Amino acid sequence: MASTRPSRRHSKRVDEHGRAFSGSQLQMQIWANCRAREFSVAVLAALHLSYSPETVTWRSPVASSRFREYRDEAFLEALGLSPQAANLRRFWPKGGPVWDGLGIVQLTPSSRAVILVEGKSYPDEVRGSGCKARRGSNARKLIETSLADTATALGICLNSAWLGALYQSANRIAHVHFLRNRLGVEAYLVNVAFVGDPHRRTSEKEWASAHSCIRRELGFGDTPPLWLADVTLPARQRSELLEFTSSERHKTRFTVR
Repeated sequence: MASTRPSRRHSKRVDEHGRAFSGSQLQMQIWANCRAREFSVAVLAALHLSYSPETVTWRSPVASSRFREYRDEAFLEALGLSPQAANLRRFWPKGGPVWDGLGIVQLTPSSRAVILVEGKSYPDEVRGSGCKARRGSNARKLIETSLADTATALGICLNSAWLGALYQSANRIAHVHFLRNRLGVEAYLVNVAFVGDPHRRTSEKEWASAHSCIRRELGFGDTPPLWLADVTLPARQRSELLEFTSSERHKTRFTVR
């Protein structure tokens, strides 16, 4: 079975059921479970897609899998794309992005689109210390080649931000490019920004400014790809998730099979 992010059952970030205590991890769990339809409506609207929210199934982070988040071959498996694992290995080394959210849009009985989600509670959470792969290593060379190919295909110049402070955004953009251009999958990337999260409160205006700066630093200016969108959602209380999971466990316990 494909690997997933190591379990955080005993981490201070989650409880014994995998429920996060705070931050964007908690907010993603709330919206993908307790408010799944509203979440789908917001995401589809941001992408200017006319699909019905009922066609969207969120595969991660969901209560039925203890809110597991996926990476590498496991994220392909979660999206029903397991046969493409070898292609992914040729595009990106092991240890790729861990996806905050994954969704499938069932277009027809035989065709689907996929939605990949990155969730953040404050702008500084977007930034990091850059690519950790050792310079000159095969992994680093593959990453650099794939990022350069992605930037070229998007008609922009690869700059230092792609391997530096905005590497997290860049590698996710590259993976959606991989799905779309190498695999022919209708794939979308949504950056979900949570407003008013007590973990570190950020206003909608602050997020709008941050998203504009990030797009410019990546080289997109005011015209990002049509498959890339930013969504802002209000932060919710953890009590919603506790009530939801309690209800789900109750239903499972008393369902006649």
